[in-house]
Amino acid sequence: MLNSVYLSFGSNIGNRAKRIINSLVLLNKQGVFLKDISSFYLSEPYGYKKQSLFLNSVGLFECEYLPEELLMILKKVEKLSHREKTFRWGPRTLDIDILLYNQETTNEENLKIPHYDMNNRSFVLIPLLEINPEICDPISGKKYKCFLNKIEKTDIKRVILKERVKDYLGEII
Repeated sequence: MLNSVYLSFGSNIGNRAKRIINSLVLLNKQGVFLKDISSFYLSEPYGYKKQSLFLNSVGLFECEYLPEELLMILKKVEKLSHREKTFRWGPRTLDIDILLYNQETTNEENLKIPHYDMNNRSFVLIPLLEINPEICDPISGKKYKCFLNKIEKTDIKRVILKERVKDYLGEII
């Protein structure tokens, strides 16, 4: 059975767009198949502010993996992108988070689905809603656009249109 999964991507070190594109290719090779991708957005850092702007995107994927298995694959892809743990909300070559997995919830120590703080992050909600404007939070049942209306949106700017991202990806999607 294929599971429907939304993943978020962020990078603020090196060639950010190339890192995200490469991660999409690596995920495809691991059986995590891209079905749709948002535009790429520049955003202010979240949490720790004294660092470079982030490039962010959200993708819709299908895979056969359980959430814990998927998380291991994501960590492997981050490592292949030379991700090093520094400090919370610090700079990173690549960050991939599981936002949603079907309409299921998980509340494990190392894995929270839906993502524990996505309702407060415009750099997650804006690209997510670009892919699926009617998507709902599996816990509250509220549409995510309701959460977006309650948070600051001035810290995000679309820089690479969805169609251009799809052009870069060629045959994957």
